[in-house]
Amino acid sequence: MYEQSSNSAHMILPTTPMIWQNETQALHSVHQLSKLLLVVILILSIATIIAGYFISKMVSVPILNITKAMNALAKGQYPEIPYQNKKDEIGQMSAALCIFKSNTLENCRR
Repeated sequence: MYEQSSNSAHMILPTTPMIWQNETQALHSVHQLSKLLLVVILILSIATIIAGYFISKMVSVPILNITKAMNALAKGQYPEIPYQNKKDEIGQMSAALCIFKSNTLENCRR
């Protein structure tokens, strides 16, 4: 299994089959690691897509509902304004729409 090097009588080097075995094991480990990384990337990509979908719904649905209320107000209707109690930007938009609604009602009474 081991042979003596021609350069030094005291140095023992592994023969070719031992080197190939270690290289094969290393390549196998690299291949397994590549598969694992691919699976992790795939799972993270799917999780990111799902999270993005739900986050976009959390933003787009309230904006669409406020838009519907704005359109109804523009047509002369007086809809209930959604999301008035929210403490974020959606709530601020809703509060501004409530001001428009009350100003419209006040102008109509005059």
